[in-house]
Order: sequence, then C-alpha cells, then structure tokens
Amino acid sequence: MEKESEKILTDFKERITSFIGLKFDLLRLNACERAAKISAALAHSILLLALGLFAILFIFFSLGFFFGELTGRLSLGFLIVSLIYLIILLIVRYRKKPIRRAITNLIIGSILDEDDEEEKTKKEELKHSIHEEEKQTDDTPGETPSETA
Repeated sequence: MEKESEKILTDFKERITSFIGLKFDLLRLNACERAAKISAALAHSILLLALGLFAILFIFFSLGFFFGELTGRLSLGFLIVSLIYLIILLIVRYRKKPIRRAITNLIIGSILDEDDEEEKTKKEELKHSIHEEEKQTDDTPGETPSETA
C-alpha cells in the first residue's frame, strides 16, 4: 500500500514538473511571438515613416520652387516654406500631450487588435469543433424521442 502511494506521488511529481516545464515553454514562446509581432509592426512603421518623410520633403521642395516663381525670388519661396515648417513645429510643440496620447492609443490599439484577431480565430475554431461534436452525437444510433414515449 505504501509503495503504491509512493508510486502515485512520484508519478504526480513528474507530471507536475512536466506541466510546469511546458507552461514555462509556452510562456517563453508567447513572449517571443509578441516580441516578433511588435518588431515587425515597428519595422513597418519606420518604413512608412521614412517614405512619408521623403514625400513631405519633396512636396515642400516643390512648394519652395513654386513660391519662388510666384514671388520672383527663389530664396523668398524657400523662406515661405521655412515659415510653414516653423508654424507646424510650434503646433506640434504646444500640442505635445494630445499627440502623445493619440500615438499611445494607436500603438495599444494595434497590439490589442492582433490579440482580438487571434481570439476570434480560436473562438471560431472552438465553435466549429463543438458543432462537429454535436453533429456526431446526433448521428449516433440510439433511442429517438418517439421510442422513449
């Protein structure tokens, strides 16, 4: 009897150890997956930012030449563009908190949206498997309600 309880306890200890190891591996894999998703989103955002900055730069160069032709002096055209940049800089400077809040909400929203998509997929798979199980139990031969009455 004592050997049997020792065997059960040893088996239980091995299973718990294995379970803890698997849980740790799952946690590590989830952390790696999240880090990879964040890195990919960050790289994509940096690429979009760089392309956007180049586009804005060329737009402002074009505006500088355009205003230069309108005023007849190229330097005056680029001075007007510099003033536009200065106005934008001041707006961004004095709207720092709302801009930070909007960016933070955007980042958090994008991270949570990825998690929501994964949860939706898992829920749909679960619904599909439950539906399949119900279908299999309905197909199994057994008593029908009319036979029990």
